[in-house]
Amino acid sequence: MYMSFSPSILVFFFSLLLGMGLGALWDIFRIFRLGIPSTKTIIFFQDIIYALLATTITLVFFYIFTSGGFRMFVLIGEFLGFVFYYLTIGRLAFKIFKVIFKVIHKIIWILTLPFRKVFKKLIHIITSLLYKLTKKFKNCFKNKKNLLHFTNNSLYNKLKSKFGK
Repeated sequence: MYMSFSPSILVFFFSLLLGMGLGALWDIFRIFRLGIPSTKTIIFFQDIIYALLATTITLVFFYIFTSGGFRMFVLIGEFLGFVFYYLTIGRLAFKIFKVIFKVIHKIIWILTLPFRKVFKKLIHIITSLLYKLTKKFKNCFKNKKNLLHFTNNSLYNKLKSKFGK
């Protein structure tokens, strides 16, 4: 029986492209982390989301190109495509986006400088007023030992209970 290898080779090349696409998807998550500071928890959930997306895309790829059959060369092709993307285009893209984010950060820093100066002065004024007010209140209550005066002729002491004394 004659078996042609050309469809398998074509599927392998598509899996290489899929691996490169998954590498680009991974770069989107990396760039997101670069632009917005992330905690370990956020990174954990991003990794889970990426793993779920990559798994779903791979399963759909298996369904479309191999009629749902598992082929190891597809996973090898995805892995090699991902590694190729990560070591070439991915590094270059990450460096470019790093520079872009630095430039954007500097532009935002320069544009917000007048607002930051105004808010800094405003916060200084508010804190100095609050400090002066608290100092006055401390001095006002400093000499008094007891702010509440208890006397024996309070109203509730004069009432007699129906059930007792």
